[in-house]
Amino acid sequence: MGSQALTSDERTTVREEDRPVTVPWAYEYPRHMRSVGQFSLGKYEETQARWEAVIGFAAKVCFVEECATCPVACVSWDDTQEFIRKLNEQQSESRYRYQLPTEAEWEYAARAGTTGPRYGYGELDEIAW
Repeated sequence: MGSQALTSDERTTVREEDRPVTVPWAYEYPRHMRSVGQFSLGKYEETQARWEAVIGFAAKVCFVEECATCPVACVSWDDTQEFIRKLNEQQSESRYRYQLPTEAEWEYAARAGTTGPRYGYGELDEIAW
């Protein structure tokens, strides 16, 4: 986890708008090892329909329109923990146990197999999709 210091060549490849105002990625130092076990991340956001099916009532709609296939937004961490608890109860026969990813799991997934200071550089559509 974390990042190594950027070389001068690497610093020149970072777009100006991606450069922090303070020391670049200072909060990412020092680089350190963490182990993550086997895990999977969902490919899509949780939908409003699934939220309602699990929780029993619709989530507050704020940034997106109300529709069954739209993602859930504007829910608290506590609300999310309740959703996960109920989802695990409903799926108790499943071999899966649902949880939010740990910081190490999230960083591992977000880096997509890279070890540099970021996920890599390139067109967003090529990286994100």
